[in-house]
This record gives sequence, C-alpha cells and structure tokens, in this order.
Amino acid sequence: MKRFVLDTNVYISALVFGGRPLEPLILAESGFCQLLVSPEILSELQHRLLGKFDWSVEITKHAIERIISLSTLIHPQISIQASPDPDDDKIIECAVQGQAHYIVSGDKHLLSLKEFQKIRIVTVKDFLSIFYKTTKG
Repeated sequence: MKRFVLDTNVYISALVFGGRPLEPLILAESGFCQLLVSPEILSELQHRLLGKFDWSVEITKHAIERIISLSTLIHPQISIQASPDPDDDKIIECAVQGQAHYIVSGDKHLLSLKEFQKIRIVTVKDFLSIFYKTTKG
C-alpha cells in the first residue's frame, strides 16, 4: 500500500475549497492508500485554520480529529534540513520517518526538490495521476 504525506497547503485547499485536493483524503478514507501525519503538521494546520481562515475552535477541532482518524500518526525522531523553506522540513521528516512513497504538495520549495531519499514530491494532480495509473487493471 502506498504511503503519503500531505503538505499543510493541500489540507487547507481540501478543507476550505474542496475539489481535487480533497481526493487524496477520500482515497485514504477508503483504504486505498495510507495517509501519514505528524503532530507538527496538525499544529500548523490548526494554527492556519484558526488564524488565516477564521475557523471556529469547534470546527477546527472536528477537522483535525477527522484527519487523525484517516491517518497514521507519525512522531518523527529525526531532524532534517532539506527544503529552502525550513517550515517545510516537518513534512519531509514525517515522510522519512513514516517511510512514505510520496509527499503531496503545492509548495514551490518542496516541489523544487522533486525527490528526497527516494520519496517523490509531487502535486495533487500528479499524485492522483500516478495513483489511478497504478491501480488500473
């Protein structure tokens, strides 16, 4: 089963706007692949939903709990400095610790890396294309 980590920007797009960014969450919920998340990613997501998007504490808490229910919680025991943006390193740490196959992001800094320790860094569109191509007949 393919394991993947979503960048915070993908969670925000999925939760706030829906559409294609929501599909990886649906795939994880359906058991077709394994979503990995860390407390650091959840904390950043919570902070952005409450601050930037003015979500209520109750709705934000429900969204975080839902993500946890769909995911395998990873507690990275490693420190990685790989991204041009240090805020992105928590995504890479979760992926490495959880032995992910993919990091799914819309962030130009992460996407510019293309790969880290054999973990492919792809857009939502590319992830879905790869996933659907590998699951066909």
